[in-house]
Amino acid sequence: MTPIRILLVDDHALVRAGVRALLGTIERFVVVGEAGSGAEALDLLARLDPDILLVDIGLKDINGLELTALIAERAPRARVLILSMYDNREYVSTSLRVGAAGYVLKDAPSEEIIAAVEALAVGGRFYSSAIAAQTRRWPPPWLPLAHRSIEADSLKVRGAPCNSACDDVSKAEAQ
Repeated sequence: MTPIRILLVDDHALVRAGVRALLGTIERFVVVGEAGSGAEALDLLARLDPDILLVDIGLKDINGLELTALIAERAPRARVLILSMYDNREYVSTSLRVGAAGYVLKDAPSEEIIAAVEALAVGGRFYSSAIAAQTRRWPPPWLPLAHRSIEADSLKVRGAPCNSACDDVSKAEAQ
């Protein structure tokens, strides 16, 4: 089984330690590094080549959304999961636009964070259940199918049967 290489980016050491401990319970998850700032994250990105980065929005030197855009430019293969306390739709829609593959709230159950990393590792997307519920109420106009795709991907990750309409949404979004 190929390990999933993870870089944690949060300006709070306690949060990084807690997330590291949680991810450490899954054998194939390997936390390859931790960054307390955006500058440190970009340095570690170049040196460690992580598969997934868990990025906080409220970093001290750069906004986590701006950092996500830089990660997308510099390491397009890397997947970004926003891990934030903010559930406002502007942050969520901006995260989608700049290249994040998921958005999980810090108060989400541990199982959601693990499911999110697993989803991103296989090329999927994942959004906290609270975020997924919001996207059904306010689909961003610049992303006409994203809200349905988020829901479809979340159902797939949770093992729910997915009919052909669900697959059609994912295919249409990829075009």
